[in-house]
This record gives sequence, C-alpha cells and structure tokens, in this order.
Amino acid sequence: MRPRIAAAIRALVEHAVTADVPDEQAERVAADIEKLDAHFQSFPRRAPRSPALPDLTDIQASFSGDPIIGEANPMAPPVHVLVDGELIRGAVRLGDPYEGPPGYVHGAVVAGIFDMLLGLANIASGNPGMTGTLTIRYLLPTPLHTDLAFEAKTKSVDGRKIYTAGALYAGETLTAEADGLFVSVTGSRSESIFSERLG
Repeated sequence: MRPRIAAAIRALVEHAVTADVPDEQAERVAADIEKLDAHFQSFPRRAPRSPALPDLTDIQASFSGDPIIGEANPMAPPVHVLVDGELIRGAVRLGDPYEGPPGYVHGAVVAGIFDMLLGLANIASGNPGMTGTLTIRYLLPTPLHTDLAFEAKTKSVDGRKIYTAGALYAGETLTAEADGLFVSVTGSRSESIFSERLG
C-alpha cells in the first residue's frame, strides 16, 4: 500500500505545482494538507535502511524508499528500472514538478537519475562503489511529458576506481550523456561510514 500512498502524494504535488489556487481558498487548502500531515505524524517511524547490497532480481522493492527509483517515495518520479545483464535501463516520464527551463527537465534531475543508475550498473557488474565524480554532457534540452530512456553500464575498473557511463534518450534523440568515477568502499571502511549514520 505504500506505493499507492506515494502515488497519491505525487499527484498532489503535481497539482500543487500547476493549480492556480485562488487566494481566498489557499488557507483552507493548506489547512487540509496540514491535517493530513498530522495524521502521518501519528504513525511510528520506519527503521533505517540496511547498507547491504540490494536484490537485483527485485530492484524496485529493494529501493522502495529511494528518491530516484523508489515507488514508495513521493519525491521519486519514480524511474522504472530494468536489469539487462550488466546493463541498467531506466524508463520515466517526468512532469511539471521536475521542470527547469520552460517545458524541459531540470538538469539537476537528469544528473540525479544518472547518479542512481550508474551506481546500479556498478552493482550489476559486481563492482559496487560510491560516487567520486559525475560529469554530465547536456547535448539538448530534455523535454517534459515525454517517454525517456536511460542506459548505464560499467566500462572499466582500475583498483578501487570504477568507471561508468550512461546515456539519455527522449524517443530516438540523445539528449545527455554521463561519465562517472566511483570508488569501491568495502570492509572496515564501509562499516565505519554506515555505522556513523545508522547508530
């Protein structure tokens, strides 16, 4: 049921961004939303996520709360992910809440999706790591309300350095490319990083 709640909130956000609410009704609308938020606050908080590697056979469930692909996270578009061997494919249609230039997707949103999918490609290739640098080449503006297709794949590994690349298509048109340098973090270093945050 969590994905249904997230989908309803996404619709609310979409309408909040696009609806021209009359001033005389704005207070009532805000009060209604605040009542709903108070209802959510009455529930217990969920436990923090485990840093264990995800199950790639059910990736959407493994990342249900992720801000990019999480079906249970209202912030996420969400991007639908397909694992094709070591190639990661992502499909999404981005609406008005993700707008940057008029009619086009915000560049930071494109970068965030690339970051997630390149990271998943590294897991699929057996080389999990954390982002060191991410370079995006914006070839053309990426349109809103259009079926978008992302691809990501690990290209090479040099010690702890993992090199990954990606591409974004709007229909048949290539609109952006990405190159990522990821750093393998394993063993005691990984335990130290995550234990600090998870307590």
